[in-house]
Amino acid sequence: MVSMSDVQRIRDWALANNFRVVFSFEKYPYVLVIDRVIHARDNNDVIVDWSKAFGSKLPHQVLSSLKLRRIVILRKNIEIMFFNSLTKFMSHVREQK
Repeated sequence: MVSMSDVQRIRDWALANNFRVVFSFEKYPYVLVIDRVIHARDNNDVIVDWSKAFGSKLPHQVLSSLKLRRIVILRKNIEIMFFNSLTKFMSHVREQK
């Protein structure tokens, strides 16, 4: 289960390190992106309206309810690391604080 404070921690970490964190989901056409802001994109990297992508769910609800495929960490659009598990990713974020 992911809390809103976890999402805030990820956003703060991404902002402090100039990262873009992209959460992609199994069999789902949209991704959740955390960088300066939390937003939704389609698989072509085009920003889409949050309600179109995730309805009324809040970011922590999206992360808790959809099956995660991959988490990609980008800096200046270059992939620098990835995770297949939200638990491992959150451990990494907590270690970096």
